[in-house]
Amino acid sequence: MPYCASSRGLVTLNDSLLLDNDVAVGVVRSLVTPRNLVAERSLVEDCQRVIRSSKRERTKTAEVNRRQLETLQEENQKLSKMVDFYSQDMQKQLEALDRSSRKQRDHDTSYAQAKGVIFGK
Repeated sequence: MPYCASSRGLVTLNDSLLLDNDVAVGVVRSLVTPRNLVAERSLVEDCQRVIRSSKRERTKTAEVNRRQLETLQEENQKLSKMVDFYSQDMQKQLEALDRSSRKQRDHDTSYAQAKGVIFGK
């Protein structure tokens, strides 16, 4: 089955490239054409363009992610401070409530003792 032309005619699978220069030149000419080179160059340029575009997009994405991370870290610091403040405030309120409860218990105990002394119970 022929697949390319040489100066001797069609080259078939049975022809030897190593033994006949004309056959080798014909095969090479049919494989490498200016059209093939232009198409290959165009493909390479397209690939380079895609790679550059991907790099730009990756750089933009990395910058956006970096900014978002900084924002989240700042918000986290603010929230942490707010939680610390509320925690300390709640601790103070609990301590005050505990003191108040103790005072009430002491008062009730003293009242009961005084009532017992006064009324003999």
